[in-house]
Amino acid sequence: MILIEIVEDFNVVIQYGFINLLSKHPAHLTLHFLNDLTQ
Repeated sequence: MILIEIVEDFNVVIQYGFINLLSKHPAHLTLHFLNDLTQ
């Protein structure tokens, strides 16, 4: 149960962190993100 809570918190942090980063440098980070996905 604790592990599930940690994973959910981690997902929220990732989502909000990623949104924050995109809002600061959208094109640059999107290209890096897509590049990472395709490797």
